Amino acid sequence: IVWLTGHGEQHLAFIDPKGLRQLGVEHPKIEFYNEIKQVEKRLADPSVHLHSFLVSNTPAHEMALLWSIDRAAMIAKNIVFQDEPDYVAQIIKTVLAAATGARTV
Repeated sequence: IVWLTGHGEQHLAFIDPKGLRQLGVEHPKIEFYNEIKQVEKRLADPSVHLHSFLVSNTPAHEMALLWSIDRAAMIAKNIVFQDEPDYVAQIIKTVLAAATGARTV
């Protein structure tokens, strides 16, 4: 868990290192980035923001072949790739962008 606080807000990011080869693109672990937003809504506290990321140890190009989706679609599901040297920065940028309403990776 990464917990970022500031400006009266809290951002909690749940980060799960995961081998994705055996999971389908619709698997609940993959879709947790959506489910966590439902939990956030139930909290009913506008100062608390929940995020979920998967860190894949399988490279993006391999997952693209297995799932028939491109890297951008995987990033949209908050999947980052351990073989990319800036994957931690990608997570932090995405969380911070959420604080301003922008989307970057």
